[in-house]
Amino acid sequence: MVALRFNDAEVTQLLSELKPLPSRWERRLLNLRAKRELSQRRSGLAVRGQTGEFEIKVRQSTIQPLDFSVVVAFRKRNENSWFILRRYNGRHPGPHLNKPVNGPKQTIVGFHIHMATEEAQSRGRDEESFAVETSKYADVLSAIEFALNDCNFAKPKVEEDRNPDQYRFWKRNDD
Repeated sequence: MVALRFNDAEVTQLLSELKPLPSRWERRLLNLRAKRELSQRRSGLAVRGQTGEFEIKVRQSTIQPLDFSVVVAFRKRNENSWFILRRYNGRHPGPHLNKPVNGPKQTIVGFHIHMATEEAQSRGRDEESFAVETSKYADVLSAIEFALNDCNFAKPKVEEDRNPDQYRFWKRNDD
């Protein structure tokens, strides 16, 4: 039997925890940098929460820009391993396959969101192996924006940050 790291209620609690973004967060997160050895662009940002540290990691293919992942992970204080709470994916070359315990397999070919579940952990699979199709985003930037809102990341107030790029990014969502 595989030990659960977090049950479904704890995952929900971690997702709803308020996570304050640092000032100028967008410079680190929205500026995807190319990796020489890979055909990818990446960025990342760590945010300290009340119960531990949250990390947002972004990966985008330079060959197929709609092939991307925006990962939101968590780790407790004084621990090394990350637990993936959500993964917001674009269109990958191959389909994603859900294999529920009860019921038929489900194939997902478009944009989809992976979610950490007790069931996946108890079956020895990656915690976020279950996915659902979505139309909530259409590219990597809108996926980042959706992930930040979906996982309760709090943007700095415009007066505090005084960064017009950050204001414009969030203003699209507030209108």
